[in-house]
Amino acid sequence: VRRAAATGIAGAAGEVWYTARLEDALQSGALACSFEGDVWPEEVFPARDVRPASGPPDPNPLEAELFEPEEGDIVEVAVPRTPCAPSGWRLARVERRQRGLLLVVPVGARGERAPDGRQ
Repeated sequence: VRRAAATGIAGAAGEVWYTARLEDALQSGALACSFEGDVWPEEVFPARDVRPASGPPDPNPLEAELFEPEEGDIVEVAVPRTPCAPSGWRLARVERRQRGLLLVVPVGARGERAPDGRQ
């Protein structure tokens, strides 16, 4: 079965997800995925390492107004595409709020841990 759905592929430690396209669902249950701009070759992944892409939500002023993460909260941060890697998103911890901006530290950096204790 050939498909062309946007998806995310888990990075090595699970706190980074890369934007990919689901190309094929194999009989083994694994999923063949390609990456935007062909920056990486097509690869086969276990289904547990693939999730639906969480693109930016439609702008909703009320929801945006209610989004007030606190220091220490875990959020997802968009990561832009580079010549060597596809775009994606990763977990980050809110370290500080300043003048309406959030300073975040990627989970895994400086000993930060994911909510389940992984580093």
